[in-house]
Amino acid sequence: GRSTPTRREAEPAPPRPSGAPFSGLRVVDLGTFWAGPYCTMYLGALGADVIKIESTRRPDGFRFSGTVPDMGSDWYERGVVFAATNLNKRGVTLELTTEAGQALLRRLLEDADVVLENFSARVVEQFGLGYEAVRAIKPDVVMVRMPGFGLVGPWRDYVGWAMVIEQASGMASVTGPPDRPMHPGGIADPVIGMHAAVAVQAALAHRERTGEGQLIEVAQLETGANLAAELVLEWSAQHRAIPRRANRDPHVAPQGVYACQPGERGPAWLALTIPDDQSWATFAALLGRGDWVTDHRLADVVGRRARHDELDVGIAAWAQGRAVDDAVDALIRLDIPAARVLTVPHMSDDPQLAARGYYVPLDHARAGVRRYPGWPMQFSFAPGRQQRWGAPTLGQHNQAVFHELGLSDAQVATLEDAGVIGDAMAAPG
Repeated sequence: GRSTPTRREAEPAPPRPSGAPFSGLRVVDLGTFWAGPYCTMYLGALGADVIKIESTRRPDGFRFSGTVPDMGSDWYERGVVFAATNLNKRGVTLELTTEAGQALLRRLLEDADVVLENFSARVVEQFGLGYEAVRAIKPDVVMVRMPGFGLVGPWRDYVGWAMVIEQASGMASVTGPPDRPMHPGGIADPVIGMHAAVAVQAALAHRERTGEGQLIEVAQLETGANLAAELVLEWSAQHRAIPRRANRDPHVAPQGVYACQPGERGPAWLALTIPDDQSWATFAALLGRGDWVTDHRLADVVGRRARHDELDVGIAAWAQGRAVDDAVDALIRLDIPAARVLTVPHMSDDPQLAARGYYVPLDHARAGVRRYPGWPMQFSFAPGRQQRWGAPTLGQHNQAVFHELGLSDAQVATLEDAGVIGDAMAAPG
């Protein structure tokens, strides 16, 4: 569909920094949701020109996370989750079910150094965009394919999400309390994305040396298995499956997370560890539990682990009557490891993160200025957190990118009228 873009939406993205490592690199981003787009966002942060491809009929599904239609007709532009995964990119739309859309994509691929997709294996192949087809267009291309379960094997065509990968790889078997069902958290996606980024950098170094392109296959299942390697090693060495322990540790006790008095921003939690027997005696005295101090069965870690449930009840009773900062201060003064659990409201203004400039304010054409997480690495060649500009709105850079391909204003308008491109989500049907 066509809409009248604002001035800010119509202007091209800021120029690429000439000194950045990936300056001059063209990345065609066919990724969706988190794993693939997170990789390309990293490349864009360090100078690559990342062209994100969506469709007005099927935008990136992450646009619908953390936002609702009640926000207005452009509600899908206002989600923070999509925005924080697609910084540093230019956005175009192409309806790839049309010959014109596929032809334009092939034009973009002619100048592509890197092409990335993270659909199930069959999706891009249905559009004739497997590696051999893309290499026929650009022989030295580095193509990254990130299917959930790989390009071969009996699960090849299955769709995989982060929480699925965490269960299929065994990670979820060791997270959460032992008396509750498995509860995968969905953290695998950005880790998978950074695995892909490392592989891309290796492939680009190989191409620079040899002139050869590369197919990179990042099976998300295998990334999850890599993260869960400790489980396999423990079984191989000890023939023992590591159980779920919640917040407990096999070598110290007690250890846990305990609810304190709620604060202005909601629930507040105290995390603490008793690392040795001397700390235990000090801790028990602080809590006024003379019975714990004199109980010889609690004098060593073996005895405390055996009665962990009982100790948790007593610690929880002590914590719930205190402000979390007061509890932390009291424990730290006695050299007992303790901290407030850093919940989301407190992360936004955590003094350590603030002092390090971790959050980066960036503008967005519809949502305005927000703070976004920077990268957890800093480079002396370019001080700062390396985020360059906010995420694109749907089709925001259609005119700029397609003009670069040589299309006239009239040709772009014809494509819009035909529904091949657009800057608003198409109506269902």
